[in-house]
Amino acid sequence: MLFSRVCPALADAGAVLTGVAGVAPRGREFEMIEDLGADYRVLGLSRERIRAIAADADPDLRAIRVAFTHEAFGLLVVAYDPCTPMTITPFSC
Repeated sequence: MLFSRVCPALADAGAVLTGVAGVAPRGREFEMIEDLGADYRVLGLSRERIRAIAADADPDLRAIRVAFTHEAFGLLVVAYDPCTPMTITPFSC
């Protein structure tokens, strides 16, 4: 899973969780984040809880967007966004 690999790698590179994450119910299927409607929520959570959700260890929620800050790069967001070979950039996937 994307979040369980990318989030720890960002932390290892010096990024710090902000305490804000976009989440949805674990079983909710979607193609675009907008498809989630009211099932998508942005929550202020403890860093430990966000780590658990991003590691796919939460029984109820799945991570959709997770925000980090980094001294050199500023705000970094790991997110599910649609990508095609023509739209892939370092910031899109």
